[in-house]
Amino acid sequence: MTRRLGVLFVQTDCGGGVPPAIAVARRLREQGHAVRFLAARSLEGQLTREDFAYEAFQRAPDFGSARRETDQLRDWEARTPIGAVHALFNVMCGPAAAHAADVVDNLEATPTDVVACDFMLLGAFVGAEACRIPAVGLVHTVAVLPLDGLPPIPYGLQPAHSSPGRWRDTLLRHARDRLLRRWLTVLNDARARYRLAPVSRVYDQWFRAQRLLILSSPTFDFPATHLPENVRYVGPARWEAPTDSSLDLPEPSRDQLVLASLSTTYQAAERYLRVLIAALGRLPVQAVVTTGAGYDATDLGPLPDNVLVRPYAPHGALLGRAAVMITHSGHGSVMAALAHGVPLVCVPFARDQRDVAIRAVATGAAITLRPTGLTARRLSRAIEHVLEQPDYREAARRMQASLATEDGANRAADEIAATVVA
Repeated sequence: MTRRLGVLFVQTDCGGGVPPAIAVARRLREQGHAVRFLAARSLEGQLTREDFAYEAFQRAPDFGSARRETDQLRDWEARTPIGAVHALFNVMCGPAAAHAADVVDNLEATPTDVVACDFMLLGAFVGAEACRIPAVGLVHTVAVLPLDGLPPIPYGLQPAHSSPGRWRDTLLRHARDRLLRRWLTVLNDARARYRLAPVSRVYDQWFRAQRLLILSSPTFDFPATHLPENVRYVGPARWEAPTDSSLDLPEPSRDQLVLASLSTTYQAAERYLRVLIAALGRLPVQAVVTTGAGYDATDLGPLPDNVLVRPYAPHGALLGRAAVMITHSGHGSVMAALAHGVPLVCVPFARDQRDVAIRAVATGAAITLRPTGLTARRLSRAIEHVLEQPDYREAARRMQASLATEDGANRAADEIAATVVA
């Protein structure tokens, strides 16, 4: 290291973005850099527990995504994928001016060399640009950016290999761009406050950053035909929150262990949770279900003897002996399972989950089911199928070998530091 850098992380409470940001920040701190966070108040406990300097947003909306009553995204209310995109950009662009102002205030108060922004906070990029500080975007999932050769999100589509597929992608991109015109005006209004030239498309703000780091594996993601110069795959960056209480997990037995995980963010999955527990109760397995903080286990009624339900349990404590993981298809959960060679039953709800799930299926290590109309009988059969067919575990172990060569936290830290050196 040539000199000690000041690095500001700007982080929202969006579930999957928090662990990789903490993992990268820890690595930068280990390298001797001065790291601090500007973040949602709901993250204060996690960040101060890790001994990071922390300041709460002052103007930007403060919310916690773990519970129904505090979730700002509320994309679980959307009835169509386009509606979900609208809800997403309402959070990404709606408070752009407020995020920009918070970042500008922070940068003016504290000497800073580089800003690492959660890619969802477009206003944070504006604030860094206004202060002429290098910005690095942390993309905590697969390439959801509009890249050549990749299908539009959030539909869970395979890449197009024929004219009908390319027409499909063109129509979906046009629909997306029409929807984003409103948010383009909001973003450019935020830019105008700092006399920054307008951008032509909302996502052009990302490509103005010095780096966009995709915290996923290129062996897992679909390949783009071209990557812009500032886009890098760095690999998954893993961190798990510690638990304050005894896990009370099942002792090893002759029954196979199944880990089922819902998102740490609330996604209106009450019905699915009951179906999941009923499906596991049908099978001769040990099962652990982690629900996140947004669901009350006391509402579930009597549980089957073989099913343990907890709001949280570190996946690392279970995946070493799990035979299969049932997941909402969050990127972090899927990467954790594959890093342990564990095959998957994916039940994606929204956001990037369909796109992560279709990539997991493409590796050969997973099958996917829709949550709408899902029954306990159908889900239990899917779990049995993955348990009984060795091809899924063999494919998961191939991914495990590939992921073992990647250290996303270390490479992301190096890329962040390199933006200053360059």
